[in-house]
Formats: sequence, C-alpha cells, structure tokens
Amino acid sequence: GLGGHCIPIDPFYLTWKAREFDQHTRFIELAGEINTAMPDHVVQVTLKALNEQGKSAKGSHILLLGLAYKANVDDDRESPTYKLIEKLEALGATVSYHDPHVPVIPLTLTPHASPAQLMALGEQLQGLGADGVLVLGTGSITHNLRLLMRSAVTGTAAGDGVPEMPESAAFRRWFAERSAARDWPALAAYRTQAPHATLMHPTDEHLLPWYVAAGAGGRDHAPLRIHEGVTFGCLGMDAYAFGPQAGALQAALAHADAAADAPVDAPAAAS
Repeated sequence: GLGGHCIPIDPFYLTWKAREFDQHTRFIELAGEINTAMPDHVVQVTLKALNEQGKSAKGSHILLLGLAYKANVDDDRESPTYKLIEKLEALGATVSYHDPHVPVIPLTLTPHASPAQLMALGEQLQGLGADGVLVLGTGSITHNLRLLMRSAVTGTAAGDGVPEMPESAAFRRWFAERSAARDWPALAAYRTQAPHATLMHPTDEHLLPWYVAAGAGGRDHAPLRIHEGVTFGCLGMDAYAFGPQAGALQAALAHADAAADAPVDAPAAAS
C-alpha cells in the first residue's frame, strides 16, 4: 500500500474538486480502492503462508520489518503498516516490528472502543509511572462544535463574553464529582448516566483519551480536577490529574494560584 501525506490523500482532493465541475475521476478512485485494499491482500498472503506451515494466525508471533511508508525514511504518516498490525492482531497474532528510523510509535485510540475498553488499555500502562514516564491524554471534557459555532457568533475570538450553558456546567460538575468518588461504573456509562451527555458529546472521541489516562493512573486513585474552565460557553477546558501523585499536584497548583493572587507589598519610599 501507499503512505505519506501526498499520494494517499491529495488525489482525492482533486476528485472532490472535479465533482464541482461534473467531472468524474474514476481512475483515481479505482487506484485508491486498490491501494486501500493492499493490507487485506498482505494479510491473505500471510495466512496462506502460515497455513502451508500448518499454523494459524492466532497464537503466531509475526515480525514486521519496516514501519515507515517507504525504506530509509522516518515518515510513518498514513503508513499501511499500522492497518496491517491491527488486522493481524484482530486475528489473534502477536505482532512486533523493527524499523531503525521509527524507534517508537504513538498509541492511537480506536474510535469505536468503549470507555471501559480504553480504561483497560490505560491500566496496561500503569507501570510506566515508576519509570518516570508521563501518560498524557488530550481532548475536551465537553465538545459539541455546533454549539460552539453558535456561541462564537456572540463572543470574542477567544470565546470571552459567553456565559456557560447550564447543560455544560451540569455535565462538568457531574464528571468531577463521579471522578472524585472513583465511581468507575458511572464514568464508563457516562452516555446514559451523565446529565446532557449526548448534547455535550455527540460523539465520544474527544473524551475517550481521558479514560486511557485514568486507567494508567489506576482505579485506587481518584482522578482530580486541577483546572476548571470553559470557553464559548460550552467547550470545557477542564484538566485532570491521575495516579498517586494527583493530590500533591492539585495542592501544589492551588498554592501557586494563591501566591499569584496575593497582593504585592508596595516598595518602601526612599528617604
């Protein structure tokens, strides 16, 4: 298959643009279909090779040589190798890779995975804290672009001057309270238990990283909200700390905020 940021993507922009002029680029679309299907083709070839050895994919250990989309580069953008790894692992194989130009790969989220599944994924990362590794999840505690665009009309470019929607406040408050109580079942089922959940998150993806970080922090430690904020009246900017050091971090930040807000003594007048 193809990779990189050019060939797998840019031709389809041309296809989209051509449709504005009632032109059809069937050749480009056909090439895209063939290239997209290549990881499936490689899986079938691999299964055939395993079968000839009397083996199945399940339980097999497979080493992929090369992760970047072409040889001797460190560019793994749109690399079909990632799709190949996912497909082989879905068949029960244990997959490793070697590429001297790509020593580490990012942990990506599966959009259709549930909060509970991503908590379990995060729990596999718990041991990293002892090695000084910071697990960071980025997203938004509330995220509805339609509401945001509607609010942006009445606010400034920075989102100032827009009062927070009651639904947003209720959702953020519920999330903070359930987190502090370590109510993992409620948090995992937030779409049915949190107030205004589907309004605040029409889809899951902007909240899902929270669950990976929470899992990495461990179920014995309550996630603590260390920053609270909202912009455009509906875009929650809350930040949470996880794990055994969450309380210490919360206290340190509170102390820093108090010091920053303390009045500064006026300098004594020179005599």
